[in-house]
Amino acid sequence: MQIAEVVASNIKYIKAQILGTHQAPEFGLRVQVQHSDGTAILALVYQVEAESIEPNRQVEAYNMSRETLQREMPQVFELIRTYISAIVLTYHEYSVNICQIFSKLHNFTAPCNRATIQQLAGSFGYLRTILNSKDADVPIDELLVAVLENAKKAFDLPNDARNVLIQAGTHPQPATWRRSRKA
Repeated sequence: MQIAEVVASNIKYIKAQILGTHQAPEFGLRVQVQHSDGTAILALVYQVEAESIEPNRQVEAYNMSRETLQREMPQVFELIRTYISAIVLTYHEYSVNICQIFSKLHNFTAPCNRATIQQLAGSFGYLRTILNSKDADVPIDELLVAVLENAKKAFDLPNDARNVLIQAGTHPQPATWRRSRKA
């Protein structure tokens, strides 16, 4: 299920606009951008923002409930766009190892399925990517907590956070998932 379209991209981050009436994804959600050549970028949502589509116009408060506003002034919602920002965790291709790539514009993002989350979370090697983020907009501590909580859910681990932290610190990274650097 596609939820957003990539509108800005670089090797470390993607920004995507939420499609139509889709709800904004939750903080810490793992998403993937599938390319037509079989490669995929897996990323972690760290920011959700809504803004006016008109660059010189701010969204204004109308002192009405959302339901009343929807009924009496539905056009207001047509002037708002919601975006997600996600930090790139890894790059994947099913046939060979690849170097860093960036998402082409107008590709679509979709939530990762449970199997992909388990495969990615099972390595915990991506934690280094989050910890090494130099972007001031990335709330590193909160994102790490969200990632570990999601990892717990994906593996049906006990609610003991200590067990998750121990696994995160001791799990080896499988060769099929890697964040590589160009030489």
